[in-house]
Amino acid sequence: FFHRLPPSIKALESNYCRLREKHFAKLAALSCLQTLDLSGNKQVFGTNFQLLPCSLNAIRLKFCHVIDDSISQFARLRFLEKLDLSSNSEIAGGAFECLPTSLIEIRFNYCDDFFGLTDEDLGRLSHLT
Repeated sequence: FFHRLPPSIKALESNYCRLREKHFAKLAALSCLQTLDLSGNKQVFGTNFQLLPCSLNAIRLKFCHVIDDSISQFARLRFLEKLDLSSNSEIAGGAFECLPTSLIEIRFNYCDDFFGLTDEDLGRLSHLT
């Protein structure tokens, strides 16, 4: 499906449609993509986030299965301003220092492990000013 989209597309919403990690390679060709919403795709863990287009400035991954280890892959997205990882129960804050400094809005609503964050975990967000 994604390989049929024109590379000039700027926004893509593909919610609850059984996307898997293997589909991320096709997203890489969307070089003008600015907004991406893949919420509700439980087979999205984040192991292929390095394939996301660098042009992204907003990503929404609610109700996926994103894990702490995959958050470091967002570091290369220097235009990323908004990130919504709400309802991803495996996020505990261990990779927050890897988030790009361009971020101005982060959402972690209903992340089970998020409420167990320590001051050290929150300190990893201090590079965002």
